[in-house]
Amino acid sequence: MSSSLRRRIATLFLSLLLVPVMVLPATAHTSLSSSIPAAGQSLQEFPQVIELVFSEPLLTIGGDGTNYFELLGPEGDLIALGSIEVDGAEVRAQVFGADFEPGSYRIAYRVVAGDGHVITGESSFTYQSEIGAELGESEGGSSDSAKGSESRNDRSILVLAILILITASVAVGLLLRSGERHS
Repeated sequence: MSSSLRRRIATLFLSLLLVPVMVLPATAHTSLSSSIPAAGQSLQEFPQVIELVFSEPLLTIGGDGTNYFELLGPEGDLIALGSIEVDGAEVRAQVFGADFEPGSYRIAYRVVAGDGHVITGESSFTYQSEIGAELGESEGGSSDSAKGSESRNDRSILVLAILILITASVAVGLLLRSGERHS
C-alpha cells in the first residue's frame, strides 16, 4: 500500500470520527423533559396546575407571550388557564373551572429555547372522573393511553446516523476509486 493511499485512508478515518462531534452541538436542542400531569398519565382528579419542565432554561423576551401553552379538552375546546409563569426551564399555569368532562386532554406548547429556537409540541393525559374510574374498573376496562410529545432527541439521533452513513459511503467510494487507479 502506497503512502499516499495510507494518508487518504487516515484522513477519511479522522473525518468520519469528526462528523459526530460537529453534528452533536447542532442537534442538542431544548426538549420537554417532564410535565405535570405526566404524558400518558390517567387521573381521577383534575389537575389544578399544569407544569412543563424543559431540558434547558427558556428565553423570555419582553415578559409575557414568548412562552405559552394551551390546555385542550376532549372536544378540542380551550380550558381556562391563569397567567403563564416562566421560571428558568419551567412553565406553569393554574387551571380554572370545574366539572371537567372525562376523556383525553392535550397540552399544546410553544416555547423559545435559550439558543433562540422555537420549540413546539404537545403532551396528553387522560381524565376519568371518580365515577368513570369505578365503572372502568368494574367492567374490566382500561383507559386509553395518551401519546406524549415526539422526542426531538430521536430525530437528532436519526439525522446523525444518516450523516455518518453518507460519510462512510463516500469514504468507501473514494477508497475503491483510488484503489482502481493504482491497479
